[in-house]
Amino acid sequence: MFALLGIIGLMISIYMRPYEWNADLATLPFLQVCCALAIVGLVIDFATRRTLLISNPMTPWCVFLVFWCIVTLGLAAPELVASKSSPIIISLTLFILISHGVQTVKAFTRLVVTIFALGLFVAYVGADQGLNNFGCHVVPPQGDTRRPFFDGRDCQATEELKQEDAVSLCYVGPAAKSVYYRCEKPGYFNTSSIEGRVRYLGVLTDPNELALATSLALPIAFAFFEMKRSAARLLLLLFGVGLVALEVVFTKSRGGQIVFAVVLGAYFVRKYGIKRGAIIAGVMAVPLIALGGRSGDAADQSALDRLHAASAAIHLLIQYPIKGAGYTQFTEHHPLTAHNAYLLSAGELGWPGLLSFASIVYLCAKTTVSVLRFDFDEDDPESANIKSLAMAMLAVFAGIGIGIFLLSWTYHFILWIHFGLAGALYSVMKKKYPRFQVRLSMKELGAILVTWIFILVAFTAHIIRKGCW
Repeated sequence: MFALLGIIGLMISIYMRPYEWNADLATLPFLQVCCALAIVGLVIDFATRRTLLISNPMTPWCVFLVFWCIVTLGLAAPELVASKSSPIIISLTLFILISHGVQTVKAFTRLVVTIFALGLFVAYVGADQGLNNFGCHVVPPQGDTRRPFFDGRDCQATEELKQEDAVSLCYVGPAAKSVYYRCEKPGYFNTSSIEGRVRYLGVLTDPNELALATSLALPIAFAFFEMKRSAARLLLLLFGVGLVALEVVFTKSRGGQIVFAVVLGAYFVRKYGIKRGAIIAGVMAVPLIALGGRSGDAADQSALDRLHAASAAIHLLIQYPIKGAGYTQFTEHHPLTAHNAYLLSAGELGWPGLLSFASIVYLCAKTTVSVLRFDFDEDDPESANIKSLAMAMLAVFAGIGIGIFLLSWTYHFILWIHFGLAGALYSVMKKKYPRFQVRLSMKELGAILVTWIFILVAFTAHIIRKGCW
């Protein structure tokens, strides 16, 4: 498949962000070139019949959601449509290229292995950053697009000298007093922590998002081992689990800890049953919670801020039940983002947006379950590998379902890459077995609606009880 090279290049662009490593690489149109390669490759694949035109059940919902984003933005702020629409169009492009450009087990395996490798890469950068000492970082003037950079001097915090006070060590000498400093941990590629919490670049500059993205790569290591049980793959699996666990600890992300436990739990539940599997996953997550969680006034304030943001999203849904406040317009009504992908879609896009987004997540998960339940031909040599990959994707979407309840990932590139992976899994199955079907019935859509009415009512009651309404 000619499109695969460009698709992998796009994934590298989004995860690794090589054009942000230094000023010389910043001039290279890496993302645009990879996108062009993927599109041209897909056209060649269609023309040569390597790829068939297969419509997966997520495509209509994804297209509608993007269309509705642009419509709501046009209604709320028509002057912003041209400048604000590109991110969600890029997300849709990623979904279409991945879901329709990958239709063989071999290509799909290469794709998910790439995701695993990229997840390990950014997890390694985060773990290394977390192991470094605190250092003086020069903060560029306001309006400057450059990131803070490490000037080579330590400002190591101790029990006696807290991080917020250790920055005083940076203001030594007359020249140092003319700039603003932060005391943070430096890392590869001019990365740095934020308030001591490790992070990466681009779409993973938030510690919580880094923890979620890397935790979602773990199930692929389990699938890789199941596909061929060897000592080397077992060591890779153990290394991956340990590395991501260490990085999640350093992010101090409570949501990341939950997702880490969920994706591991999906495998242990499958092997040992619900009760014992959940216990094992919970035991494995205990060290993360003990070592990496935030506590105290800062954590309490963060929880309250999230409840206030959720309250704002529900108020917007009540005020604008159909059109919402408009795509990207949530922060025009509240100082913080919603910190919840479902509520962000509700507040910005109304009920049509919430139902579309929830339906996409549901269909992705349903696709993986349908593959696991499918009656493969007995002589199909690829059936075991497909089931292993499907189990990995089910664990991924179990983590996504929980993780995006804590992050504003409605339009996030990495989420839409995983939407595309679910679509690609459907395409692989449909090409091999034309009888394979996954559909969203009216009964299921009604159940999604009732479920979200219940969740919103319960959430509202909780918000009122906490005094954040």
